[in-house]
Amino acid sequence: MTPWHLRVVGWLSLLWNAVGAGIYVVSRLQIAAYTEALSSAQVSWFDTLPVWVSLAYALGVWGALLGSVLLLARSRFAVLAFVLSLIGVLVTTGYSLSLPVGEAADVVSPTPLAFSSVLILIAAGLWIYARAMASRGHLR
Repeated sequence: MTPWHLRVVGWLSLLWNAVGAGIYVVSRLQIAAYTEALSSAQVSWFDTLPVWVSLAYALGVWGALLGSVLLLARSRFAVLAFVLSLIGVLVTTGYSLSLPVGEAADVVSPTPLAFSSVLILIAAGLWIYARAMASRGHLR
């Protein structure tokens, strides 16, 4: 029997990760309504990302969205998707924090740093949750 919370976590994570996917799309397509809200340093950060960081960013976003869909489908591959997403979030955040102090302060102000911490906690929580559901036999 599928526990009730699997559907709740699945739908909430899908909603959360769909918002993240939307932000990814508007940032990569440089939609004016989005980029106008960013500082010039943040826009520059997106424009000058090394390829490997862009890939990590994509992995974080799309891995999470796929993980949510797979969780709702009760697939054990949700565990893999969520761990790949966590890796993507960690790499992207690590890159941001590795910038020179002045440059990092322009891109990663205290609010985005706090938000990055929340992203890491949510990504880790979803991976741990999916792993627990798989180990209990609720994902096939």
